[in-house]
Amino acid sequence: MEHFFYYEGDGDHDFAQSLGLKLGLPAGEGQVNYITNGEVDFQPDDPLTGVYQQTADAMQTWESDGRHVWPKNMSDRFDGVLDVIKGDTGVAVGIRDFWKNGAKSLHADLNADEVAINLWAPEAPPLDFRRHAREWSVGETGAQGSSDGVNPSPFRPNSHPNYRLASKGVGKTHYAMVYLHPADEAPGRIQSVYQLFNHRPILWASPEHYARTLALGRYREPVKGEHDDVEKSLDEPVKFWRFSQQHFRWYGFWIYGNVCQSYNHFFLDGRWCREFGRWGWANGDSVGRLAYALMLQAVRKTTREDLEFAEAYLYNVHDCCSTHTPAYPHHYGKNFNFVKGASHRHGAWPWACPYVGIRGSHPVGAKIYYFLTGEGHAKDILDELTQLVLKNPHGGEGDGPLGPNAQIFIYQWEATGKDEWRERLKAEIDNSKGLREADSGWLCMINAAFGIYNALEEYMELSRDTAHKKLLTDYADRCAPEKYKNHWTWGGYFRVYSSAYNASGDAKYRGWIEEMLKVLVGKAGGSVAFKIPETDWPGPPGGPASFADGNITRDVPFALYSLHHDETTQKGTTREEGR
Repeated sequence: MEHFFYYEGDGDHDFAQSLGLKLGLPAGEGQVNYITNGEVDFQPDDPLTGVYQQTADAMQTWESDGRHVWPKNMSDRFDGVLDVIKGDTGVAVGIRDFWKNGAKSLHADLNADEVAINLWAPEAPPLDFRRHAREWSVGETGAQGSSDGVNPSPFRPNSHPNYRLASKGVGKTHYAMVYLHPADEAPGRIQSVYQLFNHRPILWASPEHYARTLALGRYREPVKGEHDDVEKSLDEPVKFWRFSQQHFRWYGFWIYGNVCQSYNHFFLDGRWCREFGRWGWANGDSVGRLAYALMLQAVRKTTREDLEFAEAYLYNVHDCCSTHTPAYPHHYGKNFNFVKGASHRHGAWPWACPYVGIRGSHPVGAKIYYFLTGEGHAKDILDELTQLVLKNPHGGEGDGPLGPNAQIFIYQWEATGKDEWRERLKAEIDNSKGLREADSGWLCMINAAFGIYNALEEYMELSRDTAHKKLLTDYADRCAPEKYKNHWTWGGYFRVYSSAYNASGDAKYRGWIEEMLKVLVGKAGGSVAFKIPETDWPGPPGGPASFADGNITRDVPFALYSLHHDETTQKGTTREEGR
């Protein structure tokens, strides 16, 4: 079962005591078995029992006669099923990523003939939305000097009745398993069914196959012995993130799947900054395009750990960092806007910031995952964002024209083949001021980062309309290394150079790629993932900072393609044919 909910309450006053599903069982005598590691490890004697996963490192089973509760086994994690045998029928229940998503519990009540799958456990305190339920003056929109920060509107007496609604619209998806089986089925087989549910089989082609289809554009898969230093610059930061997820316990109801952005950057304490606005948890501008980067990296390598890491991040962004209410109070004001699907962008917590826009919900990561797996959850994301694009073309904060709108139109054109989406895409490109007027590091980077420049390239290739070829190269010339090599946006232009080279064959763009790849390798080499041996991660206080950039991880594979293909002479599969 897939279960999704979103919150419509007042974060200061409305709490969920518990959240779950109850299933009826056959009447009669019964027995409850807790199955882990392929065998029954606990059989309670009393008719009422449960297993409660409080955190990733605290689990307890209990049983009760209806009046008294007796704690039983205590451990760190429950990774299995609660199985109830009634007559000749067995019913096993479990929750995907059970221990990673506390607080969770599974209950069986033999007297009431029911089993409960608790997505928020009644054993836990009420689900509390007060943490950053208001604007807490962290990040850009609450900083001193901004209109919300000088005199934060939520704290002006009687001025904004909606000041508690920051968490309005936050959502969460869960997956639950109910497995009916014969009463005498072996525990090991029941456990294996849960394992298949928890870690579904994946059918992969080779990384080379996905690259050569051109279905995701002109990128290059990792080739052993070629650009190993560049590939390591892309891969090591992701490995460091995966390590940190476990080491720093980035698990929990609202957090599992999210990653932090700054390690040893601002506070040299040997920790990730988690409460420092958009530089804490990665629910800032980078959220959607980082999902794109992680998904592309998973497809480039076809490794399960990369795909599951990307999946968890993708779903965390679109469940917890986005708003799903159809009427959200704009900056806590009186106007309720349709921004369903758009992300909170600058806060230290998924819903801390009133600056809500679609660019944080950049859709290509969801598109890759949907095309690869057919997962309905990913399609729900794309459908929700399509409705946002159609009902609010600005995307909340004027974010749509930066590229997410165009990327949704590309997805719909690919998925349906209907010309109406191609025409919408063309109109989005024709009306883009950013493509034609951006001429500073900030503006050039932001239009490249959020997809409008990529959409121009993809439109030209899919439609074979070359009318905008000069616009493609003119934009690249405005992003030349001589302007931005030493600018903070230096890593945002790899795909810009690649696209310009693919369209024109001008060798100068390949030269720019080669020049900036040297900068990438140098900067990555000084980061904690490179300077500190993996056996000594995460590193000491005061040590090197981390190096992780969604633009770079996403775009460099496209640049590597251009280093190995002469687009002016080579004949081969076009992107349209590959699709």
